[in-house]
Amino acid sequence: MALIIYEREKQLKHIQMVSGVSLPAYWFSNLVSDVLKMYIPIAIIIGLNAAFNLQYEGVWQLLVLYPISIVPFTYLLSFLFTRETTGQIMTVFINFMAGGILPNAIYFLQNIPWTANLGDKMKWWFIWIPSFCVGEGITFSSTYQELNLARIGINSAPGFNVNMVNTDVYAWVNLSSNYAVMAGISVVSLLLLWLIESGLLRCCANFSIRFVPDSTRDFELDDDVVAEEERLALQNEQPNSSSHADSTPLLD
Repeated sequence: MALIIYEREKQLKHIQMVSGVSLPAYWFSNLVSDVLKMYIPIAIIIGLNAAFNLQYEGVWQLLVLYPISIVPFTYLLSFLFTRETTGQIMTVFINFMAGGILPNAIYFLQNIPWTANLGDKMKWWFIWIPSFCVGEGITFSSTYQELNLARIGINSAPGFNVNMVNTDVYAWVNLSSNYAVMAGISVVSLLLLWLIESGLLRCCANFSIRFVPDSTRDFELDDDVVAEEERLALQNEQPNSSSHADSTPLLD
């Protein structure tokens, strides 16, 4: 996100557009490069899991889907910020909370008799964040058997009736919903990105490359720009002078 906001903040994106780079080419090149860079550590993680026999069921699919969902999602979030530093810090904070803190907090709630059913429902509150989908999926895949035993113990106690855990990892209520949502986030984020840059979402027009600054705004122009403007102004005046001279009748 930092580079995207930096290029917009410093008008580098505008310079690329003026130089002939199209919006689809700009976003496609950034998307491909960012996704490929993310697959490098993911490939290492999958390889280490295989080397140490840490084969949590259904997790590798989450890791494969993560880059193609989080990158467009992050591009979309970038329009909420106007400064590179603020956007970078907030993005790291959101992903840390969604991918690290919330899944563990929900897991603890699922093991408490009074909050077990609430913990099950809270998954659906945050599933629209790709980082949460991955974090929650890894937590469930590595702990669902222990969680199921805990639910059996809770239900054996008088006065408690909590939902049992579906031990099918690929059930819709477990990881299949995470897969579908992550794929959907990718599509929806790209669609919203296109709507923003096409100017159809007027509420985001100030952040779009198609936004035209007020002509009365005071810009400090470089010397070469001023010289070019003076040359063009002089060039435009010469044809008018020539045509005016031609239209003046000759006096005998």
